Amino acid sequence: MQDYELDMSLPRPKESLQDYSFKAEIISITDDIISLLVSKRHDYGDSFETIWDTFGMLSVVVRLNDKISRLNNLTTGEKNPQNETIEDTFKDIIGYCLLALRKLRIDLKFKNKEIIKVR
Repeated sequence: MQDYELDMSLPRPKESLQDYSFKAEIISITDDIISLLVSKRHDYGDSFETIWDTFGMLSVVVRLNDKISRLNNLTTGEKNPQNETIEDTFKDIIGYCLLALRKLRIDLKFKNKEIIKVR
């Protein structure tokens, strides 16, 4: 995990202090999500990749649907979970999106290499 140390005292050229601050906040959030993904991968292995290799994009659709349903439950107040927060749910959603983007890029690189080999 890389630590980002941003000098908030001076904006970078052509970047306002407001934009720089926004970027720092986003980096902080994504660092939290990266730590969560690495931790879960360590604890549970490559379950996302395994299910992706079996079901492809459908696996992401199902997992995101589960998270959206959870978010709906958390925000409508129908249930009061003790071990889950709205923030946790958003982190999970973003995490699954990041994992899906990673797999798409890996698959595309592999596919492009195969196309090049065939030609």
